[in-house]
Parts: sequence; structure tokens; C-alpha cells
Amino acid sequence: MKFFLISNMYPSNDDPYYGSFVKEFYDGFCRKGYDLKTSALIKGRTSNPIHKLWKYIRFNFEILFKGIFCKYDIIYVHTVSHTAIPLLILRLFKKYKLIANPHGGDIITINPFEERMQGFVKKLIDIAQLIVVPSNFFKGYITDKFNIDENKIFVSASGGIDIQQFNSISCTTTSNNDNIFKIGYVSRIDTGKGWDILINSIHELVNQHKIKNIECIIVGNGNEVSDMRTLITQLNLKNIVHYIGPKTRQELPLVYANFDIFVFPTLLTESLGLVGLEAMACGVPVIGSKLGGITDYLIDEYNGYFFEPGNVVDLTNALFKFYQLDNSKKKVLKQNTRNTALDYDNKKIISDLAHKIEIEFTS
Repeated sequence: MKFFLISNMYPSNDDPYYGSFVKEFYDGFCRKGYDLKTSALIKGRTSNPIHKLWKYIRFNFEILFKGIFCKYDIIYVHTVSHTAIPLLILRLFKKYKLIANPHGGDIITINPFEERMQGFVKKLIDIAQLIVVPSNFFKGYITDKFNIDENKIFVSASGGIDIQQFNSISCTTTSNNDNIFKIGYVSRIDTGKGWDILINSIHELVNQHKIKNIECIIVGNGNEVSDMRTLITQLNLKNIVHYIGPKTRQELPLVYANFDIFVFPTLLTESLGLVGLEAMACGVPVIGSKLGGITDYLIDEYNGYFFEPGNVVDLTNALFKFYQLDNSKKKVLKQNTRNTALDYDNKKIISDLAHKIEIEFTS
């Protein structure tokens, strides 16, 4: 089966995290023998507005040109708000089978552009034969928003996670023997990601709960790195909160495995949140905002704890609660996280999605 793969998010050498879930999808379906040679992809982010405009002009042209002249069985589009207009125009010239795979921000709008695009998104969603979404939470959201028959929707967790990579020998055998309570964060350093909530919570743990044997490790990149450094300095946490920049996917398992607890403090309605699952695959319990797709896999007091989004005190209390657990209870939490992550193994996720596609398009 031949796919025409379309996405405005795809990793580049300079930006290896950008759209990594699309790369997982691409690699997974290639391994299963699907033909994905025809594609229109935007690789990596750019901050230059002229360069960005040119990327999108070329992207839209590729969609139309390849859509008309290339041979394929199905168009598979990841993220729909930036592709709806060219695909609707293409529909005027060529009838095609469509799988639409929205991922969050293109449906749960977070900026004026995406809000304006919702009418076109609705039209594209309506003509899709199959809609793939990352979580049960998101299935409910999109069903209500667009009044879609839920039988048309299939839940598939954004390519899943590589269990062999994240649950490797090096990952599972790493342990913290230095008696330091290590708290981890892996995400963008951007508005709404909650990095400031975490840092303020660390300040509370140190000053209100008097925990001295503590370290917070922050991994990632973004537009607010300078603001983050300023806050760390203002709160006198330079010896406790350590920013180590972005890491490659190959480096991440050892990074996760060095944490005692992983914090996912987002204020955004994430459609899934793969970083939480990556941490769980390394046996690291998660404390996360009770919001969005994370509610699909985080079970309070089973593999971590929820806290009220944006509430520093609530996050602090959850961290302190975990800190006070005895080792036997922490061990149970860690085992439960690995059990949870197994359900999101990328081989299983890709196989289930491929099976669904075969049923829908070859029967």
C-alpha cells in the first residue's frame, strides 16, 4: 500500500525533536513494508518569518503537485490545520482516500491562526474516511467539537514509544545511590509548558519543607530559556536547578533513568504527552497536570500523582508525598510505570493502526 505522507512537522538534523512522532510513524510503517516514498514535509522549525513563509509556500505547492501527479493509494496527513486548504483545493482536481491524524494544537486551538482555520479543518475532517487521534481524551474532544461519528475515529498513540530503547539494560540498571532526590523535566521551555510552576515548586520544597538533598534537572530548548535562567537566579536555586539543554533521543533513556520522579507540569491541553510515557518506560513515576491526554495513562497513586494545573502548592505537596514514601512503595510505583508503558510499545501501536487501515481500505 502506498501512502502520500503529509506533515508540517518533521525532525531535522538541527531540530531532532520536532515532529518526532511523525518520524516514529514513518519508520514503523516502512518496517511493515508500506511505501512512503511520496511525501510533503516541513523539516525543523525556523524563527525567520521570511524563511518560514517560503517553507509553507513550497509545502503547499508540493501537496498540490504530488497530489495531482504522483501515484498513491491513500493520503495520510499529520496535523490538519496547516494542510486543510491545499488538500481541499486538491479535492477539486482529484478524488482521493484520506486519513486525517490531528495531534492537538490544530484542533485544541492555541493561537488566532488555528482558530481561523477551524472551518477548513471541519471540512477536511468530514471528507476523511478515517480519523486517527492520539488518546481517548482527544477522541472525546474532537467528537464533541465537530459532531463526528465516533466509529470513524481510531485511537493510536502518536507512533508509541520504543520500549527497547527506553527500557534498555542501561536504563533499568541505573540507580541513584547518592541520596539526592532527583526531579526531572523534559519538554520545551516555552509558554504554557509549566517550567516556571516546577521551579517555584522546587523553591517551596527547599524553603517550606526544608529538603536540602534535592536536585532538579531540566532538559529541552525553547523561546523562554533566558526567562528560566533569570527565575532560577532570582529564587537562589542555581545550585539545585540544573539546565542541561536539549538531548538526543539516544541520550534520553539515561537522562530519564537518573530521575527519581518526572514532572509534567503543562498548562496546555496536550493530546497525549509522550514524554510522560518515555519516563514511565524507564521506570520513573510521573507527577502530571490533571489535564488532557495524560489522563489516559497516568493513574493517581498507581504510577504517579496528579496535581491541579498551574497550582504550585498542589505540585509541591505531590512531590513531598512521593519524597516521603518508603523504598518498598516507590518500588511498586516504578514497576507499575513500566507495566503502563508496555501498552504504548511502538511495534504494537503501529501494528494495531496498520491492521485498522487494512480493514478500512481493503475490505
